[in-house]
Amino acid sequence: MNFKTIGLYDPFNYKYTAIVPLAAQGGLTRLDNDIQYTGNFGPVGVSAEYALGEVAGSTSNGATQAIAAKYAGGPVTVGAAYTKRKNAVGATYMDFDNWTVGGAYATGPFRAAVGYAKAKQDTSATTETNVKDWWLGGSYNVTPAAQMSLAYYRTTTDAAGGGRRNLVILGGTYALSKRTNFYADIDNSKLSGSVVTVGQTRQTGLSVGINHLF
Repeated sequence: MNFKTIGLYDPFNYKYTAIVPLAAQGGLTRLDNDIQYTGNFGPVGVSAEYALGEVAGSTSNGATQAIAAKYAGGPVTVGAAYTKRKNAVGATYMDFDNWTVGGAYATGPFRAAVGYAKAKQDTSATTETNVKDWWLGGSYNVTPAAQMSLAYYRTTTDAAGGGRRNLVILGGTYALSKRTNFYADIDNSKLSGSVVTVGQTRQTGLSVGINHLF
């Protein structure tokens, strides 16, 4: 449910899930044995879900509960969601909490979006690990088929002494059909602390491809 809610105010609408950190926020995308309710009341929507954990001898271990709400009226869209789960940490199941809030504003060919998300995983009776993301960005529809987007994402973690990633990404898409689009992007990341990879504190990437939705 967090996954669906964040999609309302991700500047890239999940076009770059391997680069932008939001799709992995909380590690919860699709759940097995999931029961959901969604109700729409004019511009307001509310959702709730419960996913069975299927852990022998326990109804809570591995189970997930979530609630979400959104408002979409005119040019404004806002949303928030909260997820709670019992994750396996070694041989013990510990509490995991994930919440997000954000919004987007669209006018003509322009769209601006901003959001925040936090994931907290208990690692023992007295310790926990936190991952926080906040972001802002926007997009412009050059033509009905072509779109350019620019966004900044900041991720911080207190794991392994703490670390931070600052990501700037510029990307474009061109719709070849309703379900297929061509995409290209260039991105730059500045890394510090525990997220530094093989001694690299700065990384630049370029990607191109075709995306088809089934």
